[in-house]
Amino acid sequence: MSYWIDSHAHMTDECYQEEFDAYMQRALDANVKKTLVICLNFEELDRAFALKSQYPFLDIAIGFYPGDVPKFAEEDWKHLEEVAKDERVIAIGEIGLDY
Repeated sequence: MSYWIDSHAHMTDECYQEEFDAYMQRALDANVKKTLVICLNFEELDRAFALKSQYPFLDIAIGFYPGDVPKFAEEDWKHLEEVAKDERVIAIGEIGLDY
């Protein structure tokens, strides 16, 4: 049986929060069985973790814009190491083509 995968969704954006349940139901009704939630920072990651507890079909990726990485403090790098061990996170990477 075929189904759809949304491979790039910014579902942690505040614009989706008011009607989040309706968005998720529409996706399920359209046979979307997996959604990869792209997180741009640790705050979005925390929101994605909360959403995944309610919607297990959400997968989570976190990445950082290259211009944001120089702002990382030592504790941010340590936090990223811990995040990398979390089974809810399926991908970690750089975001964007900053020339």
